[in-house]
Amino acid sequence: RGARGTVGELSARIAGAMPGATSAKAALEVALHDAWARAAGRPLVELLGGSAEETMRNDMTVSLEEPATMAQRAREAVAAGYEILKIKLGHDIAEDRERLAAVVEAAPSARLRLDANQGWLPDQAVEIITGFAADALPVELVEQPVAAGDVEGLARVTAAVSVPIMADEAVWSAADAHRLIEARACDLLNIKLAKTGGLRGAIEVAEAARRAGIDCMLGAMMEPRISITAAAHLALAHPAITMIDLDPPAWFASALPRGGMVQEQGVLRLSGGPGLGLELLRPHEDAGGGDR
Repeated sequence: RGARGTVGELSARIAGAMPGATSAKAALEVALHDAWARAAGRPLVELLGGSAEETMRNDMTVSLEEPATMAQRAREAVAAGYEILKIKLGHDIAEDRERLAAVVEAAPSARLRLDANQGWLPDQAVEIITGFAADALPVELVEQPVAAGDVEGLARVTAAVSVPIMADEAVWSAADAHRLIEARACDLLNIKLAKTGGLRGAIEVAEAARRAGIDCMLGAMMEPRISITAAAHLALAHPAITMIDLDPPAWFASALPRGGMVQEQGVLRLSGGPGLGLELLRPHEDAGGGDR
């Protein structure tokens, strides 16, 4: 059976241990994969089929705030080397248009990924997204424009607009992915380890997408460096994952642990070393967050 088979069996047992608790399951399963790769003396990305030399361009999130504040955040991100901005939008169409106009004026060269966080009704989503296209805004995709449970509404939006639609809150498992794919409800899928219960579930979603010819984003839910690094290893290994939305280490209040992933000028790479490539520090060695 070998180590790979043992890891697969243990991952399956973790997944089936109890309903829900996906974040806790992800933590256990990431630790299991880190131990497997450390024992093999290889970076996890290699055991997942990728190369430790791969890189991928990340985006920077601009959170939902007043237009002027969002514009300033956009300027700062572009100045730091980010070419892609993920813009959080809300429930008021007029205010969302004002926010987006401010961001575009502040960062005209940036490519935009818009995240409505389930904030619109289907007809509203079609109206506002069609308006973005008519204004020739540099919008790459719109993420989860309608309620997660409204698969029919999501499919209506996807069919009605030219901008690619990404499912996020609607996809937690391979079963969810299959349902969305069969309904032609979206063009893209957003995978998060904390939703899928770890790497095993994430790979199952990515495989469903690959078979359907759908690209995926690997995202995160304000997770610590360990799980963000695990997501980076998977993102750089699986062919269906062509985009990432992984919070930069500078967002973390603590540098514990150190290493794993590095972001420079908006480009993510791995720091090297076996397993996740992370180095545990004692509390007195912690000098704050950042890319190290």
